[in-house]
Amino acid sequence: MLSKEDLWEALQEYPEARRTLIEKGRQLLRKDNLLDEEVAKRQDMEQVSVEQKVDALESIFENVNIRLDRLMVEFEAMQVDIDERLLGVEDKLSHNQTLQ
Repeated sequence: MLSKEDLWEALQEYPEARRTLIEKGRQLLRKDNLLDEEVAKRQDMEQVSVEQKVDALESIFENVNIRLDRLMVEFEAMQVDIDERLLGVEDKLSHNQTLQ
């Protein structure tokens, strides 16, 4: 036997099945005139907004990852440049010390 909580958890993985199940339930409630259409509309709006929020967060996350990758490349290039400059300074210092 599947609990209500387990069913909703499983349906998170299958959004189309979830929508179908909800619509079938609403049809049954409408048939018996037990569905509050205003509540159903509010729930639809809440669900859409949640899905839109998730999509927006995924998009933001992808953009942050892209920017972070770019920053890492720039950081690595700067690190190589600094290392090369430091080696040049060290070479000049050691050359000056050998001349003295």
